[in-house]
Amino acid sequence: MSGSIAALFSEPSRGARLIYLMGPSGSGKDTLIQALKARHHEVLVAHRYITRPWRAGNENHVELSPQEFAQRQTLGLFLMSWEAHGRDYGIGCEVEAWLAAGHPVLVNGSRGHLEEAQLRFGPTLLPVLLRVDEAVLRARLETRGRESPAEIEERLARAREYGNGISDKAVVIDNNGPVEQAVEVLERLLEAPELSLDG
Repeated sequence: MSGSIAALFSEPSRGARLIYLMGPSGSGKDTLIQALKARHHEVLVAHRYITRPWRAGNENHVELSPQEFAQRQTLGLFLMSWEAHGRDYGIGCEVEAWLAAGHPVLVNGSRGHLEEAQLRFGPTLLPVLLRVDEAVLRARLETRGRESPAEIEERLARAREYGNGISDKAVVIDNNGPVEQAVEVLERLLEAPELSLDG
């Protein structure tokens, strides 16, 4: 790869913003992303590549077999990748090309990889944390019907600790109410490329 092309993919254009959306399972990330896309067709949302059937859950992800995932990982086609709940997750390296072209990008990110993402993207990245009250989270998990009662309790326990260590490093969005309220906050973030955690 030539030096000029390498620079294009490693140095996002001035003003490009990577919104790194985090939140515990059931906090409404997928619903929020879908609502945002319905209102802003031009927004670029990074696909997640997951070793999970594409019909499972509410996320518009790309289904890969474990073998396909491992192959892409070996070829360096993931910007970042991780394992959770017995599945492999990856964010494609196409995100760097979108940022390099000056487009704002929204990523459904992993809390555990926030530090890695911050090191990689620096001020281009804006961490966003969805916060939901436990009673609301419990109701959402029960309604979607993907987990057993025991699994729900495990997710609630993890959710209690989710924001520890990152809430002071992210813009926190309350997602207890109608999804439109959270969408409006995300819209303002996408439209304000100079926004930082310091205001």
